[in-house]
Amino acid sequence: MRRLEYNLQWTRTYLRRYGLIDSPRRAVWLLTAAGWQREAIDAHDIVRAVRGQMSAARLAREGQAPIFDAEAQLPGAWRPCRCPASDVTRPAR
Repeated sequence: MRRLEYNLQWTRTYLRRYGLIDSPRRAVWLLTAAGWQREAIDAHDIVRAVRGQMSAARLAREGQAPIFDAEAQLPGAWRPCRCPASDVTRPAR
């Protein structure tokens, strides 16, 4: 298998698990409703979310509880604020 084919297979896997594409039958790939609505895709967010899902699934198979909620990593889910605490606690002027 060539490197390009290998990378494309992993790309399809990640996009499918993230919910942006679907494969109704062999050799057919379609954009989902979520895929059509996206204007831009952040590859790092997709990789982070899918790896979190895979890690949670592996831990569940091994009988361990995940240390985070994998559902919170999916698109459209609530995400915690990443701003510094000083911005949140600073009084309004």
